[in-house]
Amino acid sequence: SKGVGVNLATNWVYDGTQDIVGTGWPSIPTGFDTAKFLAGVAQYFKSAATQFEAIKAETLFVGFENYPFVTSEFHSQWAAIIADIKTKYHGIVSYMSDTNWWPMTNVGIWDLVDKIGLLVNPNMGNAAPTSVQEVEQFYFQNPIDGTNIVKDLIELSRTYNKKLLLEAWFGNFDTVLNGNTDPNFAGNSLAKPLPINLQAGKIAFQGTLDVFNKNLSTVTDGFGIGEYDVWVFGTWTGDPVTSYLYNTWKDYT
Repeated sequence: SKGVGVNLATNWVYDGTQDIVGTGWPSIPTGFDTAKFLAGVAQYFKSAATQFEAIKAETLFVGFENYPFVTSEFHSQWAAIIADIKTKYHGIVSYMSDTNWWPMTNVGIWDLVDKIGLLVNPNMGNAAPTSVQEVEQFYFQNPIDGTNIVKDLIELSRTYNKKLLLEAWFGNFDTVLNGNTDPNFAGNSLAKPLPINLQAGKIAFQGTLDVFNKNLSTVTDGFGIGEYDVWVFGTWTGDPVTSYLYNTWKDYT
């Protein structure tokens, strides 16, 4: 056994809130000072990287779903940030994107990291899965959005000649996956009783693990699992899909 190791994911937020920088934004909003933001990221890692080295962290994810800020437009800034990290920290450096909310090919810094990090939750629509086989089909020819996640992941790994670090996060409720099309996904956090469906979550995990064990083991160096409970959305206000970020980025204007 290799024992237990430490992986660290850096989640850039606003004003100490839970709101992730970039999540839900198709583009950077007017007035946001990206240069100031990335300078802050660089400054953070100047000291944090040393601490990560001290605790012997196996993997450092330099960001997590920070979509508009990791495009090729900001490649030079991230190149400098990651180069500086590597002078202090000697573990694996990665970045975590996903296969659903934003095209993984839009990430412009894959060439800078050691391994490619991705959440792999497919869009499964609004109904709870009833069988492992049903879950598996969403990873090949997805009937909702036509994607073939298995094919796309293999191609991404080959394009950059890098192994993948994958995660799947499922919720124990009817619509199961974050990133699905259910408009009441976040609203479920307010339901009484909470719409818990442990069987749906179990089926989603089993189908996913089967797919990756059988089809992606040769391009994958790690697989993590997470559980996304509906009540984590209870602090969102208004329309959680479109408005929860808009008043929380004042530090970078």
